[in-house]
Amino acid sequence: MSNSKLILVTGATGFIGAHVVNELLSRGHKVRAVARSKAKAEQMIKDRPQYAGFLDFVYINDLATPGIFDDAVKGVDGIIHVASPVPSPETKDLENDIMVPAINGAKSMLEAAKKEPKVKRIVLTSSMAAVMLGSRGISPGYTYTSDDWNPITYEEGKSNFMVAYQAAKTFAEKAAWDCIKNDKPQFDLVTFCFPFVLGLSFTLSPRPRTLMSRTRGFGPLLQGQTPYRSVLLPPGSTFVTLPTPMSRLCSSPRWATAASLSAHQERFRTRWLRTSYERNLIGLKRWLLRVSQVHPRRRPVTWIGRLRPRRWT
Repeated sequence: MSNSKLILVTGATGFIGAHVVNELLSRGHKVRAVARSKAKAEQMIKDRPQYAGFLDFVYINDLATPGIFDDAVKGVDGIIHVASPVPSPETKDLENDIMVPAINGAKSMLEAAKKEPKVKRIVLTSSMAAVMLGSRGISPGYTYTSDDWNPITYEEGKSNFMVAYQAAKTFAEKAAWDCIKNDKPQFDLVTFCFPFVLGLSFTLSPRPRTLMSRTRGFGPLLQGQTPYRSVLLPPGSTFVTLPTPMSRLCSSPRWATAASLSAHQERFRTRWLRTSYERNLIGLKRWLLRVSQVHPRRRPVTWIGRLRPRRWT
């Protein structure tokens, strides 16, 4: 296809990454996926024979290694950086196993992209944990903007696995925006701040107990083991095509994804957030409980909200 682009996707064998890869391939793009497990990568290729020649993999060992993406970015048009370690109660070294890889991974990706003139956009999956929470807690009625950051400190991130996740997402995203502000590279940056991600998994965990511990009891929903999963991802639905800057946002019964942004031509720099039903994670547990009571044929309304664009001075 004449409009086909080569997109680099990290974390491609993960829950979100696999959806991103599928969406890019379905739109005719070529995908260079980054993975640590060769077995998982080979299985992804085997499961997608219709995309032979459009999907290949490069392998890395450690996100924290400087320059780890230098070779991977060569010749790509866009980058979707999804890879980030996920902590669990069993994580021993929160700083070196969670925080350092997340932060250094983001830094290494942007540094590598600066060396490849073809790269026009980087999409980074962040989290609402980088916007709110921390010592400030949840603030009902408060309108969050792109100027809001989790006030967590680096030292606080070492205290427990949930706080380590907040710190990792906060400082990784800040590092990415600092690069844009200070270095003014040839590419722009889009970050997505997800409160929670639900839906069908293409990469079911071989260790459900581990997955459930990481999601604080919501494992069956994430794995698609609930009979009401059609509420979360209706049959035949596609990912949302996100609008251009300054446009109005509409409700949609589809998933939100970074995939459609990777090859977009217009430059813009903003943080995006996805919320569903109850704003800013307030009442998330109550909402999840209500999901189990919704008739599976009902179509959901998923609201996509954008944080106000950051204005550099």
